[in-house]
Amino acid sequence: MPQHSQAMKLTEWVARFRANARGFGRTFRVPLALCLLAALLDLATTIRFLRLGLGVETHPGISLAIRFLGPVCGKTCQLGALLLTAIYFRPYARYLFLAVMALYAWAAWYNLWGYKATI
Repeated sequence: MPQHSQAMKLTEWVARFRANARGFGRTFRVPLALCLLAALLDLATTIRFLRLGLGVETHPGISLAIRFLGPVCGKTCQLGALLLTAIYFRPYARYLFLAVMALYAWAAWYNLWGYKATI
């Protein structure tokens, strides 16, 4: 069997992505909408949480990203990565959306009430 070149692998990846992207928005409109809602709740509570000061964010990578990019840019990048991943791994997209919604909901809860237990 001949070895695939890097260019061939890239073309296969693009072909798979294009095939999976057809009808993706129509098929997954409800999970996409729920994920967007959960992300917006997380974003809103994050902005509220950060009013306490940037020092309340304990994760060094997140703190650095917030200082340079802001929470809106970070959430936009997260949603973009989620969309690309869900399209590429379309058979598993529902599970991916479910996991991300759960994490966004937990993060929103933490930003409102959970952090008080750790301060």
